[in-house]
Amino acid sequence: MGVEKNATAEAESKSAFAKRLGVSPSYITKLVGKGLPLTADGRHVKVADALAWVRANINSRADEGRSAARPPVDLNDARIRLTLAQADIAEQNARKARRETVDREEARRAVRAFGRALRDLMLNFANRYGGSMAAELEIDPARLMAVLDARMREMLLEGLAVPAPYHKPTEPVMGDSE
Repeated sequence: MGVEKNATAEAESKSAFAKRLGVSPSYITKLVGKGLPLTADGRHVKVADALAWVRANINSRADEGRSAARPPVDLNDARIRLTLAQADIAEQNARKARRETVDREEARRAVRAFGRALRDLMLNFANRYGGSMAAELEIDPARLMAVLDARMREMLLEGLAVPAPYHKPTEPVMGDSE
């Protein structure tokens, strides 16, 4: 969670950056030799750029290690990965707290409930408006309501062909199983 501390600082000393990542200052010096971004004077670390660089290089090295024989574990790399993982978790929790994200199952249930409510409204359309429409058009209400109901059901069945991203194949499409 050290990555979250002073997240607004644009640049900080190498020792402060080392403390942020939970590693030794000498390890930061080693990373500078490998391309860690510094300010123009070379005395301070550009925090945002350096964190992105560390994420890219530490993660890419970890991915390479999975495909080949694993190199000896570098404690500093492990600490950095842990710190970055903790920062990612903290960021996800902060997004949840700000309600910027939604639980997938909760959203799925809400969309299905909305779909069922809309379907029920559509199926009731002929009964609700058929009589007044027939009076306005001066035609047989029973016949108009039957035609409206049949066409509405056809339209709803056509809508079943549109794939829903939240739908699980094991669930009934039109059923009220939830």
